[in-house]
Amino acid sequence: MLLRKQRIKSEKILEHPTTLKLFLYLKAKEPNEIGVREAQKALEVKSSSTIAWHLEKLVEAEYIEHKANNKYVLTQKGLDKQDFKVPVLIPTQTIKGLMIPRIIFLLSFLIASVITVVILQFFAYIIALYVGIGSLILAIILVIREYIELRKQFRFYKFISEEKL
Repeated sequence: MLLRKQRIKSEKILEHPTTLKLFLYLKAKEPNEIGVREAQKALEVKSSSTIAWHLEKLVEAEYIEHKANNKYVLTQKGLDKQDFKVPVLIPTQTIKGLMIPRIIFLLSFLIASVITVVILQFFAYIIALYVGIGSLILAIILVIREYIELRKQFRFYKFISEEKL
């Protein structure tokens, strides 16, 4: 029972975005040791004490080891860890207390556009063509915008060294 609680606790530690970024940075730098200041610069964190706190949480979870030279290195448990839960913010709109993901509005726009084009093609083929093309272009722009927003969130979790590619 105690072992299971420790495993759950160590899994929860990596749910914090800064701790996860720090852990992924250590994995990218492996087998090299890193120091607090190096990690602070790499993660663009203002306080070295924040980095030190997150490093100690990783030490408690036994993902990393604190060396005598005040450097940190991954343990075997840290090396073996391959799956992560990455926190992602989903843009939403609140309507009467309900949180609706913004992608639902995009989907409803696409469905309404398809229905409009199908109906218009029986009455005015040329207008249906322009409405369809315009809707498609607008939908593509909105999808690209959503994709860019998602990529911005993931950029902080990407620490792949050139040597490992």
